[in-house]
Amino acid sequence: WEELVYLVKERALAMEEASLENPSSMLAVIGMKEEDLRKKEGELGFYIANINSPHQVVISLSKENKERVKRELKNLGARIVELAVSGGFHSPFMESARKRLEKVIENLKFKNAKIPIVSNFTATSHYHAWELKRNLLNQLVFPVMWRRCVEFMVEKGVTTFVEIGPSKILRGLIRKISPQSKVINFESAKDYSQLEKEA
Repeated sequence: WEELVYLVKERALAMEEASLENPSSMLAVIGMKEEDLRKKEGELGFYIANINSPHQVVISLSKENKERVKRELKNLGARIVELAVSGGFHSPFMESARKRLEKVIENLKFKNAKIPIVSNFTATSHYHAWELKRNLLNQLVFPVMWRRCVEFMVEKGVTTFVEIGPSKILRGLIRKISPQSKVINFESAKDYSQLEKEA
């Protein structure tokens, strides 16, 4: 438990440092398909960072390029929402964070997972310790494959998802990806009885 908290802290510090080194931002692009957005990625100079749902993709980009990209994507019919974040996460802007975290992870002992862990880097399940380490590092600089993670789990027979925390953002995204799936929100200890009923 202590090592886990330490890893989370070091990851946050590494990402904060990388954000200061590379002033960057994130935009949610709504109403534009992933494949259409990919065609503009190199031309407009941004990185796809989160594939959230069939019609919502988040991009990372430099702060100096933000207004130009917003204008161009709006002209293509997209709705743009600027995210209140400190950097362009899940993109090459975080390469220095990946290198810093790699040194931290080298000194931590990972065990093989007892249950499969679906990685948002690969959108598939993993057990082996070396894979878990690799995925933790790669998810810093590669896109979050949220949509594909949900689709993968549904294909494997998952019918109920549990969102832990006060937000209901993932609940909305899951329903857009898989309307037939059930989503339970677990915010505090009082929600445990509801979770037991559903289990």
